[in-house]
Amino acid sequence: MRITLVHCLFASSLLLSPVFGQSLGRVEIRPGNRSLDAILTAYGLDHHDVLAERAEEGTYEIIAPLSSLPQLTTDGLEPKLLERGRPFRDIQRERALAGTEGVVPAGYPDLATVIAEMTALAAGSPIARLVDLTQEYGVPATDEGRHIFAVKVSDNPELTENEPRCLLVSCHHAREIVTPTIGLEIINRFVAGWGTDAVLTGLIEDHEIWVAPVWNPDGYEYVFTGDNLWRKNRHMNGGGTIGVDLNRNYPFGWSQCGGTSSTGGSTYWGASAASEAETQTMVAFGSDMRFNRVFDFHSSGEHVRYGYGCFSHPFLNFLEGEASQFSQAGGYGGDTQTSCCTGGNFGWHAGTFGSHSFLWETANQFQPSYASAQAEAAQVFPGVVAFLQREASVQGTVRDSCTGLPIDATLELSNAGYQLGEVTRPDLRFGTYQLFLPTGPHFVEISAPGYATSSQNLVVSTAGTVSRDIWLDPLTPTPMTYCTAKVNTAGCTPSMGWTGTPSATDSQPFLIEAAHVMPGQFGLMFYAFETDATPFLGGTRCVGGSLGRTPVQLASNAGGTCGGVISIDFNSFIQGGTDPLLISGTSVYTQFFYRDPASVAGIGLTDGLAFCIQP
Repeated sequence: MRITLVHCLFASSLLLSPVFGQSLGRVEIRPGNRSLDAILTAYGLDHHDVLAERAEEGTYEIIAPLSSLPQLTTDGLEPKLLERGRPFRDIQRERALAGTEGVVPAGYPDLATVIAEMTALAAGSPIARLVDLTQEYGVPATDEGRHIFAVKVSDNPELTENEPRCLLVSCHHAREIVTPTIGLEIINRFVAGWGTDAVLTGLIEDHEIWVAPVWNPDGYEYVFTGDNLWRKNRHMNGGGTIGVDLNRNYPFGWSQCGGTSSTGGSTYWGASAASEAETQTMVAFGSDMRFNRVFDFHSSGEHVRYGYGCFSHPFLNFLEGEASQFSQAGGYGGDTQTSCCTGGNFGWHAGTFGSHSFLWETANQFQPSYASAQAEAAQVFPGVVAFLQREASVQGTVRDSCTGLPIDATLELSNAGYQLGEVTRPDLRFGTYQLFLPTGPHFVEISAPGYATSSQNLVVSTAGTVSRDIWLDPLTPTPMTYCTAKVNTAGCTPSMGWTGTPSATDSQPFLIEAAHVMPGQFGLMFYAFETDATPFLGGTRCVGGSLGRTPVQLASNAGGTCGGVISIDFNSFIQGGTDPLLISGTSVYTQFFYRDPASVAGIGLTDGLAFCIQP
């Protein structure tokens, strides 16, 4: 007799299973009159675990842990094992022998081949740079000790410029091996198009484009060597289960919907938000770059996803229209769907930094022929171009009204009706921001600690991008350090500091100090009325335009090879009348130059200090 079970009983039976989530297989089930959604939820599965529906037979083909077969039987789903998961290398070898994949090792690249191709592309092109993100951000390696890599494509890949930053990332889910092929194709096409294709050359000149073909290196490697059906990473959860669904592990909306708390489920969201090294890498990377646009490539489905999970988005119709345009350009006929879950990568970028983010479900299966994957990559690329060409609705900068330096501010659409605290955050280095909004009026509040909040009314139309620079007034004007100091030949980084308040009349000192310089060496402070950030003598010049200078001084020795200190009372300098431009209300930018005999040109450079002269 078939047992009829409700959703809660499915869930309870799952929890009783001692081992859930090792080897996988293609399994046929017969749900009868029971909801497929309830079955998937109870077993911690995703709609992408459903490979086929045979309506005439009343059966579904799903990917399920082999250890779940007894429980599927007990639950009356009549499971039938069709195929066990196995190393994709074996499958690829069989395809090659059958003449459908070329000659081994042609076909899908394994992890080592992906990284080798990224390395070769970066080494062979002046517009590409390979970046070890694990090393760059000092985050943990993956559970199996691997690093995550990306290629930066830009006309000046070694520099950080004031340009829109875009992220194109693939393979959060290991078995979706079409997507690394798409990532590599994107890099290849930009490299080949540099200087030969006017559209691609323009995009490269005006953007920083970051491409990460494999975000789940442990899982991707395991697909080739262990189980071609594997989806998650390879984190050891305990209790005989392995793996976290990386696209359910992000902090924004974590554990809200679309995933499972069952460690054996294919959508297990992890022990805590950003518990995984791979997720932590993206959080560090995204928090630094604050991407304006994000494309997250998955398979399968041949449509573009937007919004997120179980929460409504106030601009859902707008996002649907955007997704449809990219879908059309990428050869999917405008097909779109709303997102299935929260805790995902593209939702985190959108909710945390205001990125224009979408998820692409590419291809119609996880592992089609390699020729099909290559064709898919070529088809999708025009959609990538259309995405990068999309102009922001509003753009500008957020700066300190006193110093003019960028501020780590928060822009909130206070009347939009967001449910999860969504905000936009400007770029940390330049203060630039972009907003992607539907036409009509919008009310934006801009805030930052230590500043008076600013309110802006914006009207977006079809006429073009609205430019709006925002200046926040400091509650108490305070000097700000900026720019990057040059590490000296003793291995120390000099730094600017201060005590007191810059003033045109106050007799109290305003001491500006350069610490950790070379002791016993001469130095002086340059000042200007505008900033700079250009390479200079092996470091960075932080002051620009017409320069003034203070008298040369000998660095004192506070002890140690980097114990040199140079200081000046700038209030005394101001009030001495040396420079008539140093008056109340003036913004001043300063930097110390000092002797470092063993360095390039024999010169050391501190960071910069900016301040406004008070009355």
